Amino acid sequence: MIEPKYGEAGPFSEGLARVKVVEEEEGKVGFIDHKGQFVIPPKFNTDADFRHNSTDFSEGLASLTEGLRPTLTEEAKFVYIDKKGTIVLFTDFFYAGSFRDGMAVVYDSEMDKWGFIDKSGRVVIPVRYDLANDFSEGLAVVATLGSGGL
Repeated sequence: MIEPKYGEAGPFSEGLARVKVVEEEEGKVGFIDHKGQFVIPPKFNTDADFRHNSTDFSEGLASLTEGLRPTLTEEAKFVYIDKKGTIVLFTDFFYAGSFRDGMAVVYDSEMDKWGFIDKSGRVVIPVRYDLANDFSEGLAVVATLGSGGL
């Protein structure tokens, strides 16, 4: 249904699919509809790490970072965009995941810890875990590693 012309592609989520387009030897992230038409043009640099530097839409938002070569975000921190491609939330985190149950997992590289934010960017579960996964049905798996492991 859609011609295979993208460097990489994610699944459709909330009516849009994340795709990577290579322009002038640089990968850029955009989002297409079911007809293969760009709804959000490819304008964010992926720094060659499409799978880790961007997420699919969830709860109306997608997160991304421009990695080591920021152009639109001005620094290599994760931001959230809406379905118009507008940055609606800047974070101070090295990684910010998809929203699930109103919260998104985030990673602070300086602390080497994980926590959770809400859609306003406020930390709602402190950044203190060694491991953390997305919420699902009101629960998330987290771990604090001790000297004996998990």
